This record gives sequence, structure tokens and C-alpha cells, in this order.
Amino acid sequence: MIGPNIYNPKGYFENAVIREQVVKSYLGSIGVDRFGQKPLPNVNNLRAFPELRSVIVRIMNEQGYVDGDWFYKEAKICLFWPIWKGAFPNAKWLIVRRPDDAIIDSCLRTSFMRAFRDREGWQGWIDEHKKRFTEIKECAICDEVWSNRIVTGDLSEIKRVVSSLGLEWNDDVKRFIDPKIFHYGD
Repeated sequence: MIGPNIYNPKGYFENAVIREQVVKSYLGSIGVDRFGQKPLPNVNNLRAFPELRSVIVRIMNEQGYVDGDWFYKEAKICLFWPIWKGAFPNAKWLIVRRPDDAIIDSCLRTSFMRAFRDREGWQGWIDEHKKRFTEIKECAICDEVWSNRIVTGDLSEIKRVVSSLGLEWNDDVKRFIDPKIFHYGD
């Protein structure tokens, strides 16, 4: 997993091998920005990746996965979601949302988000992601939560997701959430 840094003191909880060797490599191979900023891929004209499932399973096996449910967190997979949907047709998707202004503020203060230097540019980028979210919701088993609600104490959405997955709620989640590092509203 990608650990903490100045921008995210709790860590990213993203699988570094899948992100670097699969997600970024695929984006680069189709001629778009490996960081998922600019340009974005056209989801209607993606290069096939029939081995995606076997590549992901191999990586997970190498990392100790044996059997059972698993999850993968990565903001960029919505950019080529039809490829992921084809590889994992029964996957349950969770779209984690934030208000547009909070995303823009975050992009403008984060050094690795370099595609745009103004609010208008980032708004267009967000709007493109929203189009993909709508497509995913129409074609996949999908749920959506708003992180700003969770961080301000409304855990109803995340509890609903946990329940829908057949998992047991654990109150340790409340202790993990730290509103001080969320930057919402600052």
C-alpha cells in the first residue's frame, strides 16, 4: 500500500504495484496522461486489455491473496472503467464523492495535480469524471458515498455500504476518521 506523506498523513490505501504497473502503464499505452489529469481517455475508444483480470489476480496472488472477497481503491480506474467492468463483471463499485469546490481546492494546493492552474480547468476535469460516474452507475453494481458527510460524523452511507456487502460494522471506523486532516471547508 502507498503510505502516508505530507498530502495524506494516514496513507492512500492504494496498491502501489497495481497502480504503477497496471493502471498507469495502461493509461500511458493508450496515449493519455498516466496521472489521469490531461488528456483523459475516451471511454468509447479504449484499447482492449483482455489479460487485465489475469494480471490483477497474479499480482494479488504474489502479494498473498488466496481466496475470498477483496477490494481495489484507485481514482483513475473510472477513466477506463469499461475495461475493468469487462475483467470483473460482477464487481461492486463504490464511488466516493466530494463537493466540487473541495476537490478543486485540493487540486490547487497539491503539487502532483499539475494539469490546470485555475478553477475552471479543474471544474472541467471534475465534470468529465461525473460523466463516467453516471455511466458506471448505469452499467455496474454500484453505490455512492460522500466523504464530507462521513468526516462530519454522518456514517449512515458507509454503514449502508458495509451492510450491503455482508460485512459487519466496526466502531473502529469512527476512531480512524480524522476531520482535522480532511481540509473540508478550509
